[in-house]
Amino acid sequence: MINNNMLYGLGDMTIGNTVTIPSYMALGSSNATLSATDTIIGGEFVRLPLVTKSRTQNLIKLETLFAGGIASSLPINVVGLFNSSGGGNLWANMLMASIMQTTSFDIDVEIWIQFIGV
Repeated sequence: MINNNMLYGLGDMTIGNTVTIPSYMALGSSNATLSATDTIIGGEFVRLPLVTKSRTQNLIKLETLFAGGIASSLPINVVGLFNSSGGGNLWANMLMASIMQTTSFDIDVEIWIQFIGV
């Protein structure tokens, strides 16, 4: 879900205001209903810097690698995109099928955003 913070941030960039762009991705254990007014993700247990940021025309790719066992046996149900290392500032989030991560495997999360004109 694209959050209001992303819409406001894009609006600010358009008129030349200074904006802190998303540079962190977080995992959470909550499977609550998402809202455009959310500023956090429920049950957040880890937030890491993005390892890949790229753009091809109007398609943006943001990626983070979460090493095995980082979830400490908590279910991973939600992913969030943030513009700071702590606190609110959620720009986008999505629910996902629940995963129980162990030390046996890493999780590589990619968020793709495509801007389409009408």
